[in-house]
Amino acid sequence: MSTKPGRKGLTLKRQEWKRLLHNPLLLVVMVAIIAIPTIYTTLFLGSMWDPYGNVEHLPVAVVNLDQPVTVEGETYHIGQSLVDNLKEDASLDFHFMGQEEAQEGLADGTYYMVITIPEDFSQRAASITEAHPQTMELKYETNPGTNYIASKLSESAMKEMELGVREEVTRTYATTMLEQIGVVGDGMTQATDGSGELKDGANTLTQGAQSLTDYLGQLAGSSLTFVDGSQRLSQGLGEYLAGVTQVAEGSGALNDGAKQLEDGLGQLQQATQPLTQGVEQLQAGAQNLAQGAGQAASSSGTLSQGAAQVDESLGALLAGLQTLQSQTADLPQNAQALAQGAKQLEQGLQGLSLAIQSGQVSGEQLQALVGQLQQGADQLSQGLGQLNQQAPALTQGIAQAAQGAGQLKDQGTTPLRSGAAQLQQGLDTLAQGSETLSQGVTQMQGQLPALTQGVDKLYQGAAQLHQGTQSLVDGAGQLMDNKAQLTEGMDALTQGSVQIQDAAGQLHQGAQTLTDGAKALEDGAATLQDKLAEGAQEIADTNTGDEVADMMAAPVDTQESQLTQVPNNGHGMAPYMMSVALWVGCIAFSLMYPLTQYSGELKSGFAWWRSKASVLYTVAIAEALVMLGSLHLFNGFQPVDWGRTVLVALVAALTFMSVMYFFTCLMGKVGSFLMLIFMVLQLAGSVGTYPLELSGSFVPALNGWVPFTYTVRAFRSAIAGGQDITGCLVYLGVWFVVFTALTLVVFHVRTRRIRRGQPTLMVWLEEHSLA
Repeated sequence: MSTKPGRKGLTLKRQEWKRLLHNPLLLVVMVAIIAIPTIYTTLFLGSMWDPYGNVEHLPVAVVNLDQPVTVEGETYHIGQSLVDNLKEDASLDFHFMGQEEAQEGLADGTYYMVITIPEDFSQRAASITEAHPQTMELKYETNPGTNYIASKLSESAMKEMELGVREEVTRTYATTMLEQIGVVGDGMTQATDGSGELKDGANTLTQGAQSLTDYLGQLAGSSLTFVDGSQRLSQGLGEYLAGVTQVAEGSGALNDGAKQLEDGLGQLQQATQPLTQGVEQLQAGAQNLAQGAGQAASSSGTLSQGAAQVDESLGALLAGLQTLQSQTADLPQNAQALAQGAKQLEQGLQGLSLAIQSGQVSGEQLQALVGQLQQGADQLSQGLGQLNQQAPALTQGIAQAAQGAGQLKDQGTTPLRSGAAQLQQGLDTLAQGSETLSQGVTQMQGQLPALTQGVDKLYQGAAQLHQGTQSLVDGAGQLMDNKAQLTEGMDALTQGSVQIQDAAGQLHQGAQTLTDGAKALEDGAATLQDKLAEGAQEIADTNTGDEVADMMAAPVDTQESQLTQVPNNGHGMAPYMMSVALWVGCIAFSLMYPLTQYSGELKSGFAWWRSKASVLYTVAIAEALVMLGSLHLFNGFQPVDWGRTVLVALVAALTFMSVMYFFTCLMGKVGSFLMLIFMVLQLAGSVGTYPLELSGSFVPALNGWVPFTYTVRAFRSAIAGGQDITGCLVYLGVWFVVFTALTLVVFHVRTRRIRRGQPTLMVWLEEHSLA
C-alpha cells in the first residue's frame, strides 16, 4: 500500500513527537533546555540588574587628617565640613576611621576605596585669595584586584564628590569676591568724591602753574640783571682784595703800637706802688705835725725865733704841697683821657673784627676803621706821656714836702722851745693848717686805690688790645691766604649766573609745559569723576546676592533628554545577555536532542527535516517566551515595546536554532563545538557591552557579520523604544532561510545515500565518537 509523501512525512513528525512524549527523561531534558536561557538571563542579569542604583551600599573608608587653619580671624576646617557632609550623604556607604584600619580594610576587600583628606586640605583651601593659590588635594585609593567594577563605581562617586567640593569652594570664593565687589563699589563712590577734589586741585594746580610760568618769566628776565650784578661784584671784589692787602699791612703796624702801649702801662703800674708809699709817709708826717703843734701849744718856752723858722719851713712845705696838689689834680684828667682813647681803640677794633667776619667791609670802611684805631692810639699815647711827665713832678713835690717837714723838725723845734711865748699867737693858725693838711693827705690817700685800679685796668685793656691786634694780623693773613679761593669763587659765581640765566629760560619753558599738563590733568580728573560715578552706579546695580554666588559655583545646570529609555543596568545588558542565552539554549538542545536519528520508514529528506524541525523550533520559541516571561516576573523586566521585543526574541531563537540545526546535522558534536567557538567570536564582535569605538582593533572586522550584532541592536531598539528594527530582522531572516535551506540539502543528500546503502559522514563521525 502506497503512502503519499506528505502523509509519510506527517507520520515521521508524529512518531518524533510520540517518542519524545513517551520518554520522560528526554522531556525533563527538554524542559531543562528551555529553562537554560531563563536561568542564564534571570540569574546573571539579576546579579547586576541595578548596580548603579545600589551604590549607596558600597563600603568606603574615610580618613580625615585635615588640620584647621585661621586666616584673618576666620577659622577654616574644610576637612571636618566634608566629613559632616559625607555623614549625611547616602551616595556611598561611608565609614570613618583611622588610616591604619582603613588600609587593612582596603587590602582584605572590606572597603573598596579609601578617601584620605590630607593635613593641608584647609590650608590649601584658604590660599585661594593669595598670590599663589594651591590646589586642594583629595586623595583616594582603590584596590581593583578585589573588584574592578566596584573600584570604578567608587571612582565615579569620587568624581561626584570632587565636583561637590569644587562647587562648595567656588561658592565660598564667589561669596567673598561678591562682597569685595560691594566694597569696591563703595570705594569707587568715595573715589568719585575724591576725583572731584582732584579736579578742584587740578584747577588750582593749573592756576598755580600759570603763576609759576609768569614768575619764571620774570626770573628769566631778572637773571640778566643778576649776570650784570655778578660782573660788578667781581670788580668790587678786586677792589676789596686790594683793601685787604692794605689792612694786612696796617694791622702789622697797629700790632706793634699796641705792644708798646702794653709795655708803657706796665711801667706805669710799677710806679704806682712808690707813689702809694710816699702818700702814706706824707700822712704820717702830717700827723706828727699835728702832734707837734699840740706840743708846741702846751710848751711854755720862747717861740719867737722858732716860730719864724717854723713859718719859713711851713711856707716851703706849703709850696711843695701846692705843687703836689696841682700835679695830682691833672693826673685824673690824664688818666680819663687815656681811658677814653683806649675805649675808642677798642670800639674801632670790634667794628673792624665784625666787618671782617661778615665779609661785607669795603676798602673805604676798612680805612676809616684803621683811622679810628690810629686816633685812639694817639690819644692813648699822649695821655700816657703826660702821665709819665707829671709823675716825677709829683714825686719831687712830695720830696719837697718831706724836706720842709724835716727842716721844720730839725730847725724849728729848738728855737720854738725857746720862743714858745712868741709862737703862742700862731699856734691856732698852725693847728688849723696841720688839720687841713691831714685832711688833704687823707683824701689823696683815698683816691690812690682808684688810681691803682685804673692803671691795672688800663694795663689789662692794653693787653687785650695787643691780643686783638694780633688776631687782626692773623685774620688779615687768612684773608690774604684765601684771596685766590675768593677770586676763583667769584669766577665760578659769574659762570653760575650765566647757567642760572639758561636754566631760568628752561624752567620757564618747563613751567609752560606744566601748565598745559595741569589743564590736561583737570580734564582727565573730570572724565575720571564721571567714569567712576558710572562704574559705582553699575556696581550698585549689579546683583551680588547669594543666588549669584550659587550660580558662579554651579554655572551650568545639565538637563538630560533621553531619546530612548533604559531604566537600569539590567535593561541595558539584557539585549546582550538574551542573545547569548538563546544561543546557549540552542547549543544545549543540539547537544542533547537526537537530531540525526529517525523512526519508521525514511522516504524523503524533507520529511526527516520536518519531523526534527517541528520539535526544535517549538523548543526555540518556548525558550524565547519563557525567558521573557521570567525576566518580567522575577527581575521586573519592562521593555518599552513588548511586541517588538517578543518578535526579536522569536526571530533570534529561530535563526540561532536553524544555524545549530545545520552544523549539528552536518558534523554532530564537531558542529556544536564549532558553534561554541562561533559564540565566542560573536561575544567579542557584537559590542554588546562597550561601544565599538572602545573595543579592540579586530572587532570592527567581525561586527557587521555576526548575528549577535543584529540581535543586540534589535533588542536595544525594542526594549528602549528606539529606531526601526526591520533591517536587523531581515538580516536574521536571511540567515534563517540560508541555513534552513542548507539543512534541507544535508537531509536530502543523507536520505538518498541511506536509501542507496551508501555510507554517510555521520556514520564516520559516530565511528570516531564525534557524532
